[in-house]
Amino acid sequence: MKRKLRNGLIDYKLFYFIIISNIIATIFEVLAFWIDGKTFKGAIFLNYLSNTILFAINPIPPFLWSLFTIYKITQSIDALKKKTFPLLIPIFIMIIFLMFNWFLNYIFTVDENNIYKRNYMFFFYFFSYFYLVYSTVLIIKNKKLMKIGSFWPMISFLIPPIIGSIIQYYKYGISLIYVCISISIVIVYIYVQNDTMITDSLTGLFNRRFMENYLSYETKKLKEGNLLCGVMLDVDNFKEINDKFGHMTGDEALEDVGQILKQCIVYTDVVARYAGDEFVIITKIKKEEDICKLFEKIEASTKHFNDFDDKPYEISFSYGYSIYNNDTGIDYMFKTMDKNMYVMKNRKKVNEYK
Repeated sequence: MKRKLRNGLIDYKLFYFIIISNIIATIFEVLAFWIDGKTFKGAIFLNYLSNTILFAINPIPPFLWSLFTIYKITQSIDALKKKTFPLLIPIFIMIIFLMFNWFLNYIFTVDENNIYKRNYMFFFYFFSYFYLVYSTVLIIKNKKLMKIGSFWPMISFLIPPIIGSIIQYYKYGISLIYVCISISIVIVYIYVQNDTMITDSLTGLFNRRFMENYLSYETKKLKEGNLLCGVMLDVDNFKEINDKFGHMTGDEALEDVGQILKQCIVYTDVVARYAGDEFVIITKIKKEEDICKLFEKIEASTKHFNDFDDKPYEISFSYGYSIYNNDTGIDYMFKTMDKNMYVMKNRKKVNEYK
């Protein structure tokens, strides 16, 4: 259970580190502003030191935001590990330049009166923009892979720091960047809390509560010519997986089911864990025959998993679908989905006995 718990909390850990790094940066920025111009013994050294540390810390919150973005898009620790070291390279470069700045003063200098002055390579201060640009491109490029409602909160994180940086660049002496990052953190905090409320902690899919609210909303604004279709899926022989391999492996199988189903949908679809080993997909189609394309994707994705993933179990589904009708309502839609799913499940059992 520990492995799954760590995986499930990775976004919280990254968010926590963003907060901590921003607090540390704010402390050193306050120290740098306070010490500037002071004349006590060692003040010049402390001014150099505090500004050097501030420059080094400056890209860390955006760097962590990049990792947060990667994880929110991929939901994969492997993808996170793969990207972490390459994204650290600009920070390593920055630290090397800062070490030489003590002798060459090309980024900033502190004069004999202990006054901080920018120098011709001050643009290194904006190293963090690399991470903001990278995150923005990543979010826009992968918009269709993101959960419904995730795009704008993620984009909104970038706006306050950019505004703060521009103002502080032209109005030196006004400390705004980390205040603006704090505003962004509040935006993300609200997003993370909301995401937690609507997400199934094991599979990473939407939970039943969100799915029902979404369905209620979509049925009210359904346009003529569009069909709202629901598909209910049940994992075949899931009890046998639990009995044979244990509940930890059963949980792992449900996680795999979540990944399989995510690969089969488009960004306007909703896939949710409905109950236990039952899942529901809500999709919009033009004609009833289009639902067959989704079934083909599910079968192909499941076959690929069973053929190439080295797991002690195989995944297969029994499923049934229903088209929403205003006259019969949502409850009838779910009853029809459930009934059609059990028709397929019973048919499979009959074939097994033969």
